Amino acid sequence: MEAAEDVASNQDAGTHDLEESIVAIDVRDKKMMGCSIFSTADGVLKIANDIPMVNENVAEQFLNFAQATTILMSRRVPETILAFVEKHVERNAEARLVLHLMSSSDFSHMFACEELSSLYPHGVSSFPIASPSNIERQSGENNIQAPQTPDRQEPHCMKLIRCGSLIDLDSVASLSCAGAIFTELHRRRSLASSLSSSITENRFNVVSITMFNLLDHVFISEESLLSLQIINHESHPNSQAWNVDSSAGKENLSIYGLLHPLASTPQGRTHLRHMFLNPTSNLDIIADRQRTITMLLEPNNEEKTRRAVSIVRKMGNIAHTMSHLHKGINSPSSHRSFNISV
Repeated sequence: MEAAEDVASNQDAGTHDLEESIVAIDVRDKKMMGCSIFSTADGVLKIANDIPMVNENVAEQFLNFAQATTILMSRRVPETILAFVEKHVERNAEARLVLHLMSSSDFSHMFACEELSSLYPHGVSSFPIASPSNIERQSGENNIQAPQTPDRQEPHCMKLIRCGSLIDLDSVASLSCAGAIFTELHRRRSLASSLSSSITENRFNVVSITMFNLLDHVFISEESLLSLQIINHESHPNSQAWNVDSSAGKENLSIYGLLHPLASTPQGRTHLRHMFLNPTSNLDIIADRQRTITMLLEPNNEEKTRRAVSIVRKMGNIAHTMSHLHKGINSPSSHRSFNISV
């Protein structure tokens, strides 16, 4: 069992290195800022509700929310915002952030609507409804079952109407950002196709769409994250006295570092990090989490909780497993059959 868990751990580490978060930011009419985010970890495209404010704080909150590896910026973004993002990239040089300045025509609202309306035939698994009562549930990553797939011959105008009933088409700036992300995903898939890499190509497929609102989250600046030691590693207190190698692994005294070992899957660790970087202010979600914690701490559920944790640890990276199942591969290259882990 330990050997199987070691294989899963190595597999998770390799897959984590391939995870990307692509974020696009645009400004419309010098007063509305929008953002869209795509994560290769789960294939979710997140479209923001437009923010009627254009300043560095909003841009920083979008960047912190996305934890981006690639940033797409429109050339119509004000110089102050662009300069701020460039400094953000310089400060996070070790994270190897990539900044792409794209033409304003790539941030096309109409192209985004066309792509969104055509996603049904390509197997989008969840298309949450963008109503005010559901916005925070969508931000909490709750999947809502998609309605029945419409006929492939459905007129384009009807698909657009259906699309408008599922997402907020009034968020023009954010939809323009979605258009830029679709353009980038097309480019990435074409590149992967030329390299004959089906696994890499599938990483850039949109499988789910959700909307989020920054107003439903507490803003934490980078300075606060550093000073409160929420995410970053803290230097070992005896590194100088005992001549400890500064490049060696240190005891992680951050809040996230203390809870990180308790997360059993790459998706769990990603979600845990997101919860610390973007704490919710929605009382319903907080109450749901408290009820879940209370249930898991019940003495009668102690054995069931332990068994559930053991099963989840054996599952490892379920996204990697499902990708092999979709391709009909019975035994991955690691020669670890699925019935061992699932």
